[in-house]
Parts: sequence; C-alpha cells; structure tokens
Amino acid sequence: MMAQFADFETKALHQNKENVVAVPCPYDIEILKALDRAQKKGICNGLLLGDTTLIAKYLRASELKESDFATFDIKDEQDSVDEAFKKLVSNDVQIVMKGIVHTNTFMHCLLKKKKELLSSSLVTHVVAFEIPTRGLLFVSDPSILIEPTVEQKQITIQNAILLLQRLGVEEPKIAIISSVETPTQTISSSWDAQILSDSFRSSQTMALVDGPLAVDNAFSLEAKEKKNIKSDVAGRADVFIVPSLDAGNIFCKGLTYIAGFPSAGILAGTTKPVILTSRSAGAEERYHSLLLALAML
Repeated sequence: MMAQFADFETKALHQNKENVVAVPCPYDIEILKALDRAQKKGICNGLLLGDTTLIAKYLRASELKESDFATFDIKDEQDSVDEAFKKLVSNDVQIVMKGIVHTNTFMHCLLKKKKELLSSSLVTHVVAFEIPTRGLLFVSDPSILIEPTVEQKQITIQNAILLLQRLGVEEPKIAIISSVETPTQTISSSWDAQILSDSFRSSQTMALVDGPLAVDNAFSLEAKEKKNIKSDVAGRADVFIVPSLDAGNIFCKGLTYIAGFPSAGILAGTTKPVILTSRSAGAEERYHSLLLALAML
C-alpha cells in the first residue's frame, strides 16, 4: 500500500532540520492555520511575504500572534512572489507555497528562475488523494496543461515518476487514463496512451507505465479481473495521468468535494519543493502539501 499523509508527517518529525517555507501574499486564515500547525509540531517555520498590515489583520482573524511568524513587508503581489523564489534560490528558505496570488503570476515568477529551479522542460502539477484502505493516489496534470500533446504527456509522466521516487516510491506504477482500454483512433486519448505506453516499455525508466486504462480498471483489481486485463499497473496504479485539464480538474474536484478525500498539491519538474494549491484549499490540504514538500528535501 502507498504511504499515507501520516507517514510523511512522521518522517518530517524525524528530520531535525530547520526548514522554512515562504508564502507570498498569505492573506488567508486557512494558510495561517496550516503554517501554525506545522510550526507547533516543529516540522518547519513560516516566512510571510506581503503587506504586513494585511498579514496582521489575517493573523488576528486566525487568533494567532504576529510574533509567531517572521514577516517580510512587500506591498506588490508579483514582488512578493519574486522575493519568495529569490529566497528559494539562495537557500534562505527550503520551500515556497503559493498564497493568495493568481496562478499565472506565480508560475511566471517561477519560470523566470528556470535555470536555478527547474529540472524539466515542463512544470506540471500533481495532486495526491488519500483513499481509505488504499493509501495515496496521485493525479497529473489537472491544472496547467490544457490539451497536452503526446510529447507533453511524456514529460508529465517522467515528472511524476521522478516526484514519486523522491517521495520514496522506487518503482511507481503509472496509469495513462482514457475512457477505454483498447486504443482507437476515434478517441485520441486512447491512441496517445498506447504510443506512450510503448515508448516507456522500451525505455530503461525505473517505473511501470501502461495505458490506455479506464479509471475503474486502473484503480480496482476486481474491475481488472472482470475485464480480463493483462497489466502490472491495472488495479495497482500509484499515478493517474489524465488526458486533459478538463478531465483532471473534474476528476480531482469530484474526489475532493464529493468523495471528501484528503488531498495535497505540489509541482513536479522543479529542483526544490514548490506547493501549488487552489486559493479555495483548506488548512488540511495545505498542511498535507507541506508534508509532501518536506518529504522531497
């Protein structure tokens, strides 16, 4: 079974390192609650970058003290994000977490530091869900690539493999998701999945990659057996590679808001941990994202 968020918390508690997470524009009670939880457990400290007047307002609303956090006064949103990534490059902080800033602004500032902070030609997003009795299921890319090409999907897969290996999964099982299990030219995602599966099967990558697989047989051994699917990934997938932003967004929001599974969000393809969650994310999701980021160090 894949690890759970509690396993990453245990690992963080034993790191004995003074890690700092920088948060540009932390104007949100849920962000501050997540950071406060992490600080009280002793797993990392928060650095709040933004308008200190606004920061103080949200700290009071969160019933937290201004003295509990280090702050850096910057009025402009983009300047706050730029400063956070500057500190990440200089090792003044070990993690950057997106605050209440537009994703385009956040990504633009990250890409300006691509020589120092990117390990891949594409940055992709990975969301983790804790499934009862199963552990963590990772999904990519539900947020950045709108209609990815085969080449972009290949990089998305490679990014996911490297991310899971950093998290301790030696041989990740990657399912390339479509609506069918048999490739057909009328369903482009299935055709792409076949091309990608063949490509990775012939490579030396330390991962198992297979597709096309539908969600049911990628996730469920029972569904795999009923459909007589011969695959080492089916029923055991660690990662779902979704065919488009639409598909990934709908799937992930269904798991979050309908199923209610605990989640976390992080970027893949970076040299250092960068946390990307929705502005609507709660304290638990942000805290879990911190745990994944700390596990990458």
